[in-house]
Amino acid sequence: MDKKMNPTNRDDVRGNSRRRAGILFLQLFLAIAVVAGSASAATTPVPPGTPAPDPRPAPNVLGASGDGRWQIGSATGLYVVDPGSGEIALQGATAGSVPLVSVSLNKGIPPADTTITLNGVKLVRWAGNPQLQWTVDPAGPQPIVGSGGFLEIVATDGTGRQRQMVLPCPSDMALLSSPSIGSSLASISTVQISFASTLVLNPAGIAGMAGVFPSATLLAYNPSTRAVTRGALGQALIGAGQLGVTVPIVGRTAGPAYLMDVRWPGPWEQDGETGAFCGLAKRWTYTNTTVADPAPIVVSISPSSGTAAGGETVTIDGAALATVTSVTFDGLTAQIVSLSDASITVTTPAHAPGAVAVLLSSTGGITTTSYTYLPAEQPVRHRAARH
Repeated sequence: MDKKMNPTNRDDVRGNSRRRAGILFLQLFLAIAVVAGSASAATTPVPPGTPAPDPRPAPNVLGASGDGRWQIGSATGLYVVDPGSGEIALQGATAGSVPLVSVSLNKGIPPADTTITLNGVKLVRWAGNPQLQWTVDPAGPQPIVGSGGFLEIVATDGTGRQRQMVLPCPSDMALLSSPSIGSSLASISTVQISFASTLVLNPAGIAGMAGVFPSATLLAYNPSTRAVTRGALGQALIGAGQLGVTVPIVGRTAGPAYLMDVRWPGPWEQDGETGAFCGLAKRWTYTNTTVADPAPIVVSISPSSGTAAGGETVTIDGAALATVTSVTFDGLTAQIVSLSDASITVTTPAHAPGAVAVLLSSTGGITTTSYTYLPAEQPVRHRAARH
């Protein structure tokens, strides 16, 4: 019998052929994409310690209102730092709590009700100059800024006067380290850092940027507490056109790790007599395998005496205090309120009057100091007046 395919069957066969061809094409495309992705991952180093790209559009710029003239500036620049638990996301040129923003109104002290926000997060007044300078609250919310994003600084007072400075931030850049990131620096004298492309310094020739160079700084670091010790253990400035830099290790840390901090300035914004720039800082760590944690060092205890009822706030200053695990007063445990490499704040337990030994225990050893419990004050007896 002559078998002829009817139109319906013929269309089904053609449709199946097209579907098979489409599936084969999709499989081929995915295979090529996987190979290309693998090749890209193998040739492009993953940038360490850098925030992800910022997807947000830049905000609308606000002008001055009324007759007020706000001036917002930062002499040291504002750096985007890889945020982590216990670290501020934005900071000035040195580690720790430092002034980020200087603000004035009509070249004078702004009103007491002035508030400053950084990418929507309210800043706190800096203790060193609370009238004119603000900083990020280490215990509060952290401003979120990504690579290639922006810093939006807004000053506002109770009368409605408001001004804003928007600083564009530099985009990410891949870096490589030799020895590799995470390795031990116990027997190493220098660290080599190389860049994927040339850094362009001060392309606009801004006078305020003169002498501001990118730098690579090696710091002492404790990963368990995220404590960064002030003072460089090695530093190198990065000049224009360089594709690498050698950081000498001129000091040794007694802690378990080193922190490499590489930072460079980004675009500069000027506003009358003020100006600031947004820079990018990349951080990563190396281990220190030969030196154990040092024993705590106590320089002072303040106050050195308190009531027998306890509940007093006492601050112990010194060094290598970040690894302290307990503080006891004559064997009684004191509550640790705050802890850093340079100081510990505790609440004293109740104890009978008299001098007692204070023990600070850490992974590196035990250190002692002293504290005196005072007896409760006696009520004052008033004598009747004689006439």
